[in-house]
Amino acid sequence: MRAVLVDVQHDLFDLGGEMAIPGHSIVTDAQVARLETHTETFNADLAPLKEFILPAGSRAASLAHLARTVCRRAERSVVALARTDQVTAMRAST
Repeated sequence: MRAVLVDVQHDLFDLGGEMAIPGHSIVTDAQVARLETHTETFNADLAPLKEFILPAGSRAASLAHLARTVCRRAERSVVALARTDQVTAMRAST
């Protein structure tokens, strides 16, 4: 898990660099595919969600929830920006 999170952290730095330099592309399709593969692997053994889950259990779980909420807020900001300006990082999700 630590290695996966380190990879994700590096990918996020690349994404930040891409966002900071208009028209510059750093994030590769391979990085996106790797993240999708990790997500599918981690979700494979989980039962389907039937209700909203409140963060609890451990400090690590709470910190992961906080990180998720920060990422979702950043995602919403990028989507809003893409409505008015070209955002290179949006290419993976369009």
